[in-house]
Order: sequence, then C-alpha cells, then structure tokens
Amino acid sequence: MIARELINKSILPMSPDYSAMDILSWMEEYKVNHLPVVKGKKYIGLLSESDIFSIDDPEASVGTQNRILKNIYIQADKHIYEVINLMVEDKLSALPVLDSKNKYIGIITPQMLIQKFSRYAAVNQPGGIIVLKVNNKDYYASQIVQIIEENDAHLLSLYISSEPDSTELDITLKVNKQDLSGILQTFGRYGYEIKASFFDEDDDYLQDRYDSLMNYLSI
Repeated sequence: MIARELINKSILPMSPDYSAMDILSWMEEYKVNHLPVVKGKKYIGLLSESDIFSIDDPEASVGTQNRILKNIYIQADKHIYEVINLMVEDKLSALPVLDSKNKYIGIITPQMLIQKFSRYAAVNQPGGIIVLKVNNKDYYASQIVQIIEENDAHLLSLYISSEPDSTELDITLKVNKQDLSGILQTFGRYGYEIKASFFDEDDDYLQDRYDSLMNYLSI
C-alpha cells in the first residue's frame, strides 16, 4: 500500500490568499492541527496550528508569510511504512502528498491511515493473535510460517518490534484460526517463548477497541 492510496478526499487544501485565522477555522472544522497551503496544484507548504499562534498578524494572508510554512510532504509512490514514520516523527495530523512532478494531490490523516492500515494488517479479519519473544539470531520467518501451516492455518500478517539496544524481538502474528491451542503447543515444542495470545473469546474485545479508537479520532 502506497501514499496515493491513503489520501483523505474529504479535506481540501487552503489557498495562500486565506488568512491564518481563516485556516485555523478550517482546522477546527476538519479536526486537524495541520493543513496544506496550495496554489492551483503548486504546493506552497504545511501550516500548523502552533505556527498560527506565533505570528504577529494572523489576519494577513499566509502567502505573504512563507516563514511559517513547512516544506513537509511525501511522494505518492512511497510505502505506507514511510508514511507512518514521517507522521510519527513530525507529529503530523495531516501529511501532504505530491506526485512525481511535485504537484499536490491530497493529504493523509491519521484516521484514514488507521482505516487503511487495519485492512493491510488484517485487523478486521477473523482469527487469532500470537506474540512471540525471540532472540534476533534465532528468528526465522520460514520456520514460523511452517509451524502455523502445519496446524492447518495461514499467516495473515507479521510484525516485528524491539526495544533500543535489545537483542530480543517481539514477533506479532495474526493467523486465520481462532483456536490457537495447537499452534501454541507447536511453538512451545520448538522452544519459542509465547509472550501473549488472544483467542476467539477476545476477538470482539479487540474489534471494540479498534472501533473505539476510530470513534475517538473522529471526534
């Protein structure tokens, strides 16, 4: 999944003729803290709520105050992981997307990113979740997949995380089987440490938490 596929089409860019206070009103309307300033298809820059409060004349057009506009954007062909990384690093509530000719084509919001990523990560598909703790030198994806398939299941998604300066990995697996007992037993026989697992009785709980997050982001 790439940036072009994550665009929120309901949020429009701001004109450089708008005042900072005009744009602040649109931020409140769209429930974001950032909005792109665009002239035609030319991307001028990204305006943040905090920058609006720092300017001397908030009633002047933002096109005359280029110093408050940040040159932050992502190319349309970049992978979703790069989108997530940039939005987290810069704490963005809206990320402008430019095409190969550096023309503005839209923005990505956290709400749209989570909605799309939930499909990418098989969040809404029925199944179970297993979290393994593995030393990085003992991590073999092929063996993990083999264990899952030996138990008549398929791997839907796999994510790796680790603490800084740690040699241990947390491997989060989503499989298309809700009864995980056989898979867990097999992982145990292979010497894997099972950090957590979520069975079918937890499935509604996980969906409720996801729905609650989406409702919160839509407030």
